[in-house]
Amino acid sequence: MTVQLPILLWTVICFCLLMLILHHFLFRPMLSFMDKRQEKIDRAARKKEEYDRALADADAVLTAFRAEEERHLAEHIQKEIADAKKNAEELITITHRKQNQNLDLHVAELELEAKEIEKVMDTRLEELAELYVSTLLS
Repeated sequence: MTVQLPILLWTVICFCLLMLILHHFLFRPMLSFMDKRQEKIDRAARKKEEYDRALADADAVLTAFRAEEERHLAEHIQKEIADAKKNAEELITITHRKQNQNLDLHVAELELEAKEIEKVMDTRLEELAELYVSTLLS
C-alpha cells in the first residue's frame, strides 16, 4: 500500500473545508447560543441572589417590626392595666366614702331614734311613776 499524495492532499483539503464550514455554520452558532444561554442562567442566578437578599432584608425588617409592635402592645397593655387599677382604686375609695357617709347617716338616725325613744321612755316612766305613786296613796 502506497501513499498517494494527491488523494492525501484532497482528503486534507476536504477535511479542512469541512471544518471551516462546520465551524462557520455549526460551531459558531452553537457556541453563540450556548453563551447566550449561559448569560441568561447567570442573570437568573444573580436575580435570585438579589431576591433572596431582598427577602432576607424584608424578613429582618418584618421581624424588627413585629418585635417593636409586640413591645408597643405590651406597653399599651401595661398602661391599660395601670389605668384600670387606678380607676378601680378610685371607685373603691368613692364607694368606701359613700359607705362611711351612709354609715354615719344611719348612726345619726339611730342616735336620734334612741333619743326619741329615751324621751318617750322618760315620759312613760314619769306617767308610770305617777300612776304608782297614786296607786300607793290611794
